[in-house]
Amino acid sequence: MKDAQRLEQVANWISTAAPNSVAGANEPMNSGAGQNQPTGAVMTRGQVIALMGAQLKDDAQTLVQLARQKDLEQLEREIGRTSALCASCHEELPWRKHGK
Repeated sequence: MKDAQRLEQVANWISTAAPNSVAGANEPMNSGAGQNQPTGAVMTRGQVIALMGAQLKDDAQTLVQLARQKDLEQLEREIGRTSALCASCHEELPWRKHGK
């Protein structure tokens, strides 16, 4: 449960502070990840990071709840789903200087 709570703290940072500090935060995304706005406008790198961070925070809260309920089967599924979310975000937005 402590790991899930820590993940929630990290997700909060990702959704609030990271979008302001990532290189190229105001640049539009060049792939499908940035085309999720209801208006059809392309999202910036910072907006995508904020969106993914918010989703990760929701997932972390679910993990905490499942751990408290001791629902190990569902917890295992959620951990796998959350890991896939993390991997897709890191693939789309690598944590290195943008453009290098």
